[in-house]
Amino acid sequence: GGSASSGEKEPSSNSLKGAVNIKDVKKAQQLPNQIEPIVEELGTKIHSAPVSRSVFGYDKEGNLLAFSAITGDPVQLMITDVVTEEMIQVPVEDTNAGKKATLIRGMAIDNGVLYLAGTPSAMFSYTPGDTAVKYLVDLPGAQTFDMDNGPDGILIAGSYNKCEGFEFNTKTLEVKNYGTIKPGQQYLYNLAYDKKRDTIYWGTGSTGYIIAMDRKTGNKTEIPLHPKVSET
Repeated sequence: GGSASSGEKEPSSNSLKGAVNIKDVKKAQQLPNQIEPIVEELGTKIHSAPVSRSVFGYDKEGNLLAFSAITGDPVQLMITDVVTEEMIQVPVEDTNAGKKATLIRGMAIDNGVLYLAGTPSAMFSYTPGDTAVKYLVDLPGAQTFDMDNGPDGILIAGSYNKCEGFEFNTKTLEVKNYGTIKPGQQYLYNLAYDKKRDTIYWGTGSTGYIIAMDRKTGNKTEIPLHPKVSET
């Protein structure tokens, strides 16, 4: 082949390899924007479906059921017959009340009824066999973080953002707010109820504390923790 004409430049070794010349990039950036960007809404990721809480209970016929809350907008409640593996899905949304949950952190069963609470802080109930959940009442705090069975007909729960502890009466739907359990903290992450002593044990965050509270008197006692534990 002949040599290149004097008016043309031979391609550089970089261009032959597919490399980008920084001068060309700068020239392209100076060109008017002739292509409109196209944005396509792909919807919620279906490959990420975290289960935030699960509990087991029985329906009226005595069948053992597994209840699992899958995070979403709204949360999807999955009810699975443990023996037959049959499954139904119910959104945690009460369209009549205009209420829904996007995250469930508290689940407990009382007298055959499932109770759910989370974000935003509101109580829902589900009776096995129904096709929908029912909104019951708003709860203290911005988010309910944990829930446990207390005395008969009483559910005990903790919340974020004021570190509030409270009780919910499943018979009267009344809420009893104990207020801030540990001043200076925002989260009541966990709790446990001691029926024998009628005492609630609260676990706080972001700094870890354990507070024992007598339900009758409301008196609180801080239980010392190892320094490394209290940092979390």
